Amino acid sequence: MSAVLEASEEKTNGTRLARLVIDGGTHALRTLFCTMHPPATLQTVVSKNFLRLQTLKLRRAISDSQWEALFPSSGLPPDAKTFDITLLHLLLREICYLAGPGTGWNNLPIDSDVSSDANIVRIKCYRNELCHSISTGITNAEFKDKWDKISSTLVALGLDQKEINRLKTEPIDHDTERRVKAEVKQWTLDFETQMYNLEQEVKQMKTEISKIQEAFGEKNTKEVLNSLPDEVLEVFGRSEEIEQVIKTIQTERVAAVVITGGPGFGKSTVANKVAHRLAGNQHYKTKVLFCSLRAKTTVNDVATAIILSCNKNHSQPPDNPQHWLLNWRKQQTENVTFVLGNAEDVLESSERPQFISILRDMRTLAQNVSFVVTSRRVFKDSSLNITEVRLKPLLPEDSKEVLISQVKDRTILNRLSKTTELVELCGCVPLALCIVGSLLTDYKEDELIAMLREDESDDNSVEKAIKTSFDVLSKIEKEALVLMSAFPAFLKQIDEYYHLVHSGIKVACTYFISRLTDGGNLYWSKDTCRESIQCFNEDRHNFEYFLKLCSFGLTKKDPDSVAIMENLVMKVSQISSIYLYLEMCLLPNVYVEFLKLSSDLLISSKQPASKQVELLCLLGHESRRAGNFNKYKEFQEKAIEVHSQNPEDFDREKVSDAFFHNNFARYLAYQGKLDEAKEKFDFCLRICEENLSVDYMYVQKGIILLFAGKEANRCNEPHKAELKLNEALGLYQKVLGTHIMTAWVHRYLADFHLFHAEKSLGSPEDRQKSIKLYREALQMMADLGMKDHKECILSLVNLGICH
Repeated sequence: MSAVLEASEEKTNGTRLARLVIDGGTHALRTLFCTMHPPATLQTVVSKNFLRLQTLKLRRAISDSQWEALFPSSGLPPDAKTFDITLLHLLLREICYLAGPGTGWNNLPIDSDVSSDANIVRIKCYRNELCHSISTGITNAEFKDKWDKISSTLVALGLDQKEINRLKTEPIDHDTERRVKAEVKQWTLDFETQMYNLEQEVKQMKTEISKIQEAFGEKNTKEVLNSLPDEVLEVFGRSEEIEQVIKTIQTERVAAVVITGGPGFGKSTVANKVAHRLAGNQHYKTKVLFCSLRAKTTVNDVATAIILSCNKNHSQPPDNPQHWLLNWRKQQTENVTFVLGNAEDVLESSERPQFISILRDMRTLAQNVSFVVTSRRVFKDSSLNITEVRLKPLLPEDSKEVLISQVKDRTILNRLSKTTELVELCGCVPLALCIVGSLLTDYKEDELIAMLREDESDDNSVEKAIKTSFDVLSKIEKEALVLMSAFPAFLKQIDEYYHLVHSGIKVACTYFISRLTDGGNLYWSKDTCRESIQCFNEDRHNFEYFLKLCSFGLTKKDPDSVAIMENLVMKVSQISSIYLYLEMCLLPNVYVEFLKLSSDLLISSKQPASKQVELLCLLGHESRRAGNFNKYKEFQEKAIEVHSQNPEDFDREKVSDAFFHNNFARYLAYQGKLDEAKEKFDFCLRICEENLSVDYMYVQKGIILLFAGKEANRCNEPHKAELKLNEALGLYQKVLGTHIMTAWVHRYLADFHLFHAEKSLGSPEDRQKSIKLYREALQMMADLGMKDHKECILSLVNLGICH
């Protein structure tokens, strides 16, 4: 009997908590909503936001009964008393222009965030938790904890504590219980509906992708092309190891073969021959993707390098490279072998377990994937079938073959008589033999033997060979080699040349940072968007390395790094053009970090105010995209302050002035000051019209037209919106041609035609316009080599809705 009573009490606990959320939460949210939009202005506000609400209804975020409450079929004005808790939460988020907590609108805020926005989100999260736990009952201890959390949130939102106490002690009669259960059931149905809709949209996307691929005449996305380095033609003494690796991959079907050995033993050469032999085998069909992991110490860097070997046309590494790689692996049906060279850097880093994990995950998803890894160290994993092929020093006869293969002069070759001694001094190590062999053209055998014997206690034959080849150079030749940073680990040990190594790094850093200007100019020129991104990708490892090096220097206030960045700032008239280019090329976290450090430098070193403001606006934009609205406000307010204090700078820099006012207009729209935003957009356009002869002003005008058109559409001015969007499209087609910005305007115009009708989706004619524009947007992204870019997702989803 006690168990029955306990179960009954637990059910009552759940019902009591649900009533607290339904009655108390609805009252608190409704009171807050009415302070922002009182009954006298509610109908005007709802009507002004009709298009936004309609889009939410089309995406099933608003139910039919909620739509009736917003737009009564009787013609009467809406009454907030009829809005349920779900609708109130949605309206507060969508039409009240609240910033939202730092964790976003869908995640439980941190405890220290006591803002009204955070408490609104907490009510929603508590409701969601009750959906999952109420049917199974809630223990007394759990009830007390949840009641305290929910009631403190409601009190913070303005609900009277006496009302909360009443709801806790008042008996729950049959009618109340039935009402609460019906409401909770509706909550559950809402979640099921959302899941169903998500599944349907995924199906639509898959169908549409197939149609687009067929229409574009593309090859199947599952087809993989070999990615191989130039083949090493002459290899001596490694036939047995090469055959062992190939046999293990082809017949034993292991997950990974690790080629190990000391420095200079020929691991990369063996991997090169294995890759070409596997790719050329007509009986064992496999695609081979060769990827160097040298200097890659994080799993994100490794995954990004592998992705670029999978698809050379990737314009930008995805936000989550590991996730992309695993999804790509699922799509492959044929055998794929990854040849990962020089993996010791990541294997010796703190992320060694994560590296092994990603290999394991890819193998688990598909048994037809395998890996050939070169490393000085072997690695093991209990769930991965790994075979080690260890390279030893060559046999003396094979070593002689390597040594003399470097001598191209037949006369010198015939005079050689002490190759056996040279082979012994080189330790039968291939790299040492190659270095010493190449010196035989210019130096006698006795000279080389003497230099190699200077330190016979040194067991590292490769390092001895490098030192020997370095010592025979003239002073000028040595300094040139140092500046090229060949063998940096060896050269840094020589105090005499340490400053030259540092100088070489500085020169290289300056060179690659300055090249960003050329890339930015190419990016914003007509029909060269793809070329600019390809130029970055071809030297991605250098760009990323020196950007990180420069970022690190900026954090340490290194004078050289500061000077390099100040030089970049001086070279460009509109600094945002470089950073918008970088945004398309870099991982988001790398881009935002570099943007923040650059902005801090510009402000601290009192660089031109126009450039400070541009970077502040870009930081605000990134904060808004990340859902951090407090930071968005902070950066935008700082930009407004700097702009107001430096009017003479912006009188000279008209493009920067237009850029600022465009961002200011968007900020006003975000705050709900729509009339002021409209005036600001018009002011921006006047600046552009009066200064079209200035570089980048056409681009800036297009951006302003784009956002002004979107804002006009949101304010229920469809004719004006269509004119501005079409003008932006025409301008970009003329100035930028095939460009990601042109593709975006195609998508925005398609959205306009699809969603601008009054009570439902656009007419059949509107939908046909949308289909044409979505296809043109996707085709342009494909032409840019960006069909896998995240910006294509919404176009695909809405294209599915059109059908």
